[in-house]
Amino acid sequence: MTTDPEEPAALAYVEMTLSAAYRVEIDRAENVWRSLPMLGMVLAIELVAIAVLAGGLPASISIEGALCLLLLLAAAGAVLASLSWLVASVGPQSFRFVAREQALLTYAQTLIHREQDPSNQQQHDPFSAVATLRTELARQYAAAVDHNRRINDWRERQRGLATVAGLAAFVPMLLLAGASFVHHAAQN
Repeated sequence: MTTDPEEPAALAYVEMTLSAAYRVEIDRAENVWRSLPMLGMVLAIELVAIAVLAGGLPASISIEGALCLLLLLAAAGAVLASLSWLVASVGPQSFRFVAREQALLTYAQTLIHREQDPSNQQQHDPFSAVATLRTELARQYAAAVDHNRRINDWRERQRGLATVAGLAAFVPMLLLAGASFVHHAAQN
């Protein structure tokens, strides 16, 4: 981390810190997508299990049948809630990025020309192209990190709710499997 004599050391540090935070937020966005296959597989297995368990329910006329139907609806509701939150977690969101490479290069060249302009060097107010560029990059990183972090936090909450709902579906399914087993054992 080399700095221009006219550039405050803190500016270089802030720009470097914000660029690292920016990369972290971009990577966090990918984490939501990486978890989809596992959650999708669990939900698919749960849906198959619900379908299988639904076929072995006792008659809904009895109290036992009504209880089993209630458990089946609770499991199906939890799976549907999980799917809803999972879809919400990957819904379209607009991430904020720093300037495109060509625009950044053009801006840097403009700053360099301004710094090297002889009329600018005669003024008592020194101009540093590096400090100005780092300040602009830091501003863009800060805005992007703040914006992208809000999106990632929201997506992670939705994914967390989807996971909890998917796990919660196992409770009524286990109770339903036990009730189905007891019902079929009693009939034999």
